[in-house]
Amino acid sequence: MERFGGMNILYYHQYFKFPYQAGGTRSFEIASELISRGHNVTMVCSYDKAFSTLKETAKGRYEGAVNGLKIIAFDIPYDNKMGLFKRAVAFAKFALRSASLVFTEKYDLLFATSTPISTAFPGILAKIFRPSKKFVFEIRDPWPDVPIAMGVKNPLFILPMKILELGAYNLADGLVGLSSGMVDIMKKRTRNKAKPIILAPNMSNIGQFVPTSDRAKNLDGLDDSLFTGIFAGAHGKVNNLGFLLDVAASLKKKGRTDIAILLIGDGREKPELERRAKAENLDNVKFSPPMPKTRIAEITAKCDVGLMVNSDIPLFHYGNSPNKYFEFLAAGLPMLTNMKGFVENGVKDNKCGLFSEPHDADAFADNFAFLADNPETCKEMGINARKLAETEYSRDIITKRVSALIEQVNPAKPC
Repeated sequence: MERFGGMNILYYHQYFKFPYQAGGTRSFEIASELISRGHNVTMVCSYDKAFSTLKETAKGRYEGAVNGLKIIAFDIPYDNKMGLFKRAVAFAKFALRSASLVFTEKYDLLFATSTPISTAFPGILAKIFRPSKKFVFEIRDPWPDVPIAMGVKNPLFILPMKILELGAYNLADGLVGLSSGMVDIMKKRTRNKAKPIILAPNMSNIGQFVPTSDRAKNLDGLDDSLFTGIFAGAHGKVNNLGFLLDVAASLKKKGRTDIAILLIGDGREKPELERRAKAENLDNVKFSPPMPKTRIAEITAKCDVGLMVNSDIPLFHYGNSPNKYFEFLAAGLPMLTNMKGFVENGVKDNKCGLFSEPHDADAFADNFAFLADNPETCKEMGINARKLAETEYSRDIITKRVSALIEQVNPAKPC
């Protein structure tokens, strides 16, 4: 591998997480790969109480190293239970406060990842006032397309996002999309058709998510003998977890008391989901709070199937890259999904799961029961899932792909 020396990278990810925290760890994996290639990485993110070794260097600003990674963090409270306006304010505060670093820090390249789209602001600012600095932008969700698809119409909210989106696409020296739909959007909205734009989906951490024959989940209120499907992630409107309660109701109606659904995470919709489950006596659904990625990996491998559901919005068919999908693959779990497009094609083409139409809870329940009744098919699908993770979506493949793009646009010479 050709090595590049001494690049200083300013890496913006507002909601950066380490593996011992709850949440996605893509940025941690990419940063680790960049460091292993000889680069210096400074992560710019929101402050988290888990970053206890950081020192407050200014009001609401913390600096230091955590597990060998340099961190600059800003104390800007955020909760995914917040309403749209409060979340927008948190996004804007972070973008504005952190933007000053483009004038004060020593760096060669700024790498920013969304969501939110506001993380592009420091990179745009840098390209305007420090044009010699390189800028790479990664889009994890196609904003503002997502909120528009979800019914948000307020121009005071949409217009700034459109400006940021087009500014990022056209000023960045390189672009990363996590799905084919995102890549298509960037190519369509970027004037410079020669600009490097790569597809780098979410990754399967095949070292952390490992298949196991042990089914002792050790979770209060969940019988280890039950055939269990797991969902771990945000409990928001877009996640459509009410559909899984419909599935649970269908399973009860069919007398399948041997099947359970485990929902791990938090979000704005969770209280209503819990209320409904209690009101309908859906005792085959178990709710658990958010957990560190290490614990999620352990529990996932001990479940029987992964549950992939989402709102049935055409934009999402090829416009998202659900992290859970890649984790289930790594854990060797067959999947049950109602997600059309990318996930549907993945489970069908690779024979690693079963698809049912987006609104057909009874069909989803029937697929659930089929896998419970056919352990050999379930096992074979799990083997296929793990193989796909290893050959196409492993951490090494994806982090090297992103790192190679960063090195491609950087002016530093190979050493």
